[in-house]
Amino acid sequence: MTEDKPKILVPVRVLEGEAVSQGVAEFLSSAEVLIVGYHVLPDQTAPGQAREQFEERAQKTLDELEETFEDAGADAETVLIFTHNEEKSLERVSAENGCDARLIGGAVAEVETVLVPLRGEVNVEAITRFVGDLLAGSDVDVTLYATAEDEEEMETTRERLSSAGEVLRESGVEKVTERTEESSSPIESVATAAAEHDAVIMGERAPSLKTWILGEDSERVADKFHGPVVVVESVGDGEVEDTEGKKEN
Repeated sequence: MTEDKPKILVPVRVLEGEAVSQGVAEFLSSAEVLIVGYHVLPDQTAPGQAREQFEERAQKTLDELEETFEDAGADAETVLIFTHNEEKSLERVSAENGCDARLIGGAVAEVETVLVPLRGEVNVEAITRFVGDLLAGSDVDVTLYATAEDEEEMETTRERLSSAGEVLRESGVEKVTERTEESSSPIESVATAAAEHDAVIMGERAPSLKTWILGEDSERVADKFHGPVVVVESVGDGEVEDTEGKKEN
């Protein structure tokens, strides 16, 4: 079993009543968790002004979430942000803190089964390493999943899943199965397969015109699957204009 701990960013709209379920906290209990409480401001509102008005209430909520994760066994810390640009702020905080993945919403009572979709364009090595670090020694059933458009592609797909499965077993994940399906709509197929599981761990694809128009694959899956989706990501180094609105605890 690996002793490495993955670091996961957990974004929470801290003034909008958004919470994290106990089941999600327990699912991420072997990780380092960075809880990022954030509030998106109108263009005319300065982050410093918002902090004066809302910081005490927001930080109280963050402290309660931190306690939830720590009670589940995770190492947790918090960051509070008032921002004009949600996406860039979260990217910056993730990069500055060396996060390996981020959580996209979802509530669940308990995670017993996890779907791990693998596609040729994503970094399979990074995903399998993350899953191994997070779930080694646990009793969670992991399904490695991939689609192929035809039987010729299917052979390569099966080989890729078999290799990834072997890596996971060697890392200490005992319950691993491989599942392949023929499909011309891989994201729809992933979302359908996800409905049979409690959580999803997947990677990000490189930006493209398709993702710009349709959105990230992970977001499209999360829209259809209402459980937690953990995205193993390539961290950017974007800058944000609201650095005075940042506070780390």
